[in-house]
Amino acid sequence: MQMNKVKIYSNKIPDDVLEMAQYTYEHVPLYADLAAKASKSCLDFEMLPVVGKDIYMSAEGMYLSDEYTDKAEKGKLLQGKTSGSTGKITDFFWDEKEEKKSLLELWYYRHRYYNITPKDKMAYFFPITQEIQDVIQTDRILGLTKAFLYNDQMLKAYHHLMEFRPKWMILQPSVAWLLCKLIQSHHLPKIDSIEYIEFTGEYLENNIRKFAEEVFGCQTANQYGIREVNSIAYECPMGHMHIMRKNAYVEILNRKNGIGDICITSLKNRAMPYIRYMTGDKGKISDKKCTCGNSNPILTVYNGRDNDWIRKSDGSVLHPFALLQVISEVNLITGDCIVQYQLIQKKRDYFIFCMVLKDDSKRKEIEQMICQFTARRLKQEFSVRFHYSDQIMPDVKTGKIAAFICDMTEEEKSDI
Repeated sequence: MQMNKVKIYSNKIPDDVLEMAQYTYEHVPLYADLAAKASKSCLDFEMLPVVGKDIYMSAEGMYLSDEYTDKAEKGKLLQGKTSGSTGKITDFFWDEKEEKKSLLELWYYRHRYYNITPKDKMAYFFPITQEIQDVIQTDRILGLTKAFLYNDQMLKAYHHLMEFRPKWMILQPSVAWLLCKLIQSHHLPKIDSIEYIEFTGEYLENNIRKFAEEVFGCQTANQYGIREVNSIAYECPMGHMHIMRKNAYVEILNRKNGIGDICITSLKNRAMPYIRYMTGDKGKISDKKCTCGNSNPILTVYNGRDNDWIRKSDGSVLHPFALLQVISEVNLITGDCIVQYQLIQKKRDYFIFCMVLKDDSKRKEIEQMICQFTARRLKQEFSVRFHYSDQIMPDVKTGKIAAFICDMTEEEKSDI
């Protein structure tokens, strides 16, 4: 494909971001096609089209840079798949050297804040696949399949961890909760080699963080990222999520009261760049100075994915954060009694609250508060059912627990 040259400019956007955008629009057919449709020789960065997974899924073979197609054909690029937490699974590619460079800033802050280095032994859980064995182990890394979570084999995972003795773990909050619950309910010795847990992949509730810190007696931090870009923001000891500015440029679009759609531009992946790419998450950026000494902007990420909105009876939509905050309010009053939850919308006026409680004697009190607080936010007639269990399991395909699920057909979503 012949690429037409186009000039990307802006007086507000940093030079490294403009350079990556310029490279991408010159070398990636998908973006060259977007430029051709604009029919302009000069494009303001802030006027460039935003892209999402839908565009990448429909542009197979057009998302790689022409400088890397030969490597791709020879199988010399790293290939992976997104988690599918938005309901859409797409392929992504990295040049190995660029992928390592994308993690340098994260490693710098891991060491600075929590004394964690690439030489330290670590453990993690990986998605279930037919191609990979249940346990992957080297001298430094222990990988365990999430099949351990579903087949009543969590005890085996615990023994693997005890034997390996990692210094730190990367865990999704739902996996951390299952592991902590196992240790607590079976009165097992804590894995005392663990000094640090890094949460990623799901929204982190404060009660899960407290539970992990209590069970393991270690430091914890939150990391926000997506697999196709790697780390986007990382939590300092002051509790602030600083943007990994050398790896990603972050914009907040469609803002309302400062909160809007998180849109990122990757700065290290030239093989498969992402320019103004919508993550499907909501967030807010602050330039507030942090006492940790990191001058990078602070990103607050809010719960709830963009593809799942609450559909109200009058045809309007409401971001899930509005009702998920109900749980936070109830936990504030009850001392974090709700340890796991999932909200499911079955109809425009019918919701199911799935919960795991620390104290079942508070069920009636919690139900009354949820109904009261939900009514305040929905401002419509509705019915609700409460479902209780010992634990809420992650989705088998994504390995994650969705905080909110709109379980309505497309016809029901649009039928007003």
